[in-house]
Amino acid sequence: MYDISDNFAILLLIFSLFVTFLLVYPACFQKDAHWSHFIRWLLVPWIPYLYLSSIRFFHKQLFANVEFYVFGSLWVVMLCGLFSTIDRLFLGNAKDYRGRAFVCIFLAVISFIMLQPTLIHPAWMAGATECRSNLKSLGLAVYNYHDATFMFPMRMPTSEKNEMSWRVEILPYVEDSPIFNRYRQDQAWDSTANLPVSSMQLRVYECPLASRKRRGQPAPLGMTDYAALVGEETMAPPGKLLAAKDVADGTSNTIAIVEAVGRGIRWAEPKDIYAPFAQMAIKAADTNEDLINPLISSAHPGGGLVLLADGTVRRLSTNIDPAVLKALTTPSGGETISHDY
Repeated sequence: MYDISDNFAILLLIFSLFVTFLLVYPACFQKDAHWSHFIRWLLVPWIPYLYLSSIRFFHKQLFANVEFYVFGSLWVVMLCGLFSTIDRLFLGNAKDYRGRAFVCIFLAVISFIMLQPTLIHPAWMAGATECRSNLKSLGLAVYNYHDATFMFPMRMPTSEKNEMSWRVEILPYVEDSPIFNRYRQDQAWDSTANLPVSSMQLRVYECPLASRKRRGQPAPLGMTDYAALVGEETMAPPGKLLAAKDVADGTSNTIAIVEAVGRGIRWAEPKDIYAPFAQMAIKAADTNEDLINPLISSAHPGGGLVLLADGTVRRLSTNIDPAVLKALTTPSGGETISHDY
């Protein structure tokens, strides 16, 4: 399902294409039309679309893979318009139109390449920002829980029937106390009494890009894209809860929570990533090789986001050294880690 901004984006896109046709098609038959006129006529209908996108009015952008190239082309056209205006002001009497047009287009492309990171906000960039914000919210909730109980909430799942996930326990600290109050702690997460709660989709537990990919698919309700690392030599060892004072390697050098996109974990389910059996690798959206049980699974290209035990969020590249990634999973391994990983 699309929201209102998605529908508005489609209508504005169709309108811009229609106005562009009305402006450009008649100009093709004008004998005295200058090439810069075409640039301006191509640009004008797209100004509202470019502006609304630059301020991220379209909260859930459509056609994420196409959007980058569409916006790139539009920004090149806009820069061509800028340089064509300079061309008309200072070189209006010159006759070498083709040479001047080539120079203007060349300058526009070069300028676009240099300004690309600040001019374009494709959907995956906005999604990465929202995903980072979600992890920061989880980090704040984890530390508020730690301040109240003097322990981190992450724990290794056991075989107890009514065991609660750490994601349920921190609900009061992510401003979801009403949901927490509806959860029956004396029953299992998938019991008849708890299923109406555990089937809810909570945005703070979902990566926006992964959530969009699940639209229209027969995926189970109540999915989460974030999981703790559990197992021996992690922040959630068997039968024990850790405190900040127990992290000998430093909380800024230890991973607590990772992206777990596509792992089939529900947010209320006492299930996480068992680090000792995981492959020390990151599966990103653009990862071509088949990774078996990767430590981190992300919907973003180039790497994945992790929440460190000090509450900060870091992006780890898919090119990270597996030994460094392994060292980041241990709270008291004694490894020396440089901060440029």
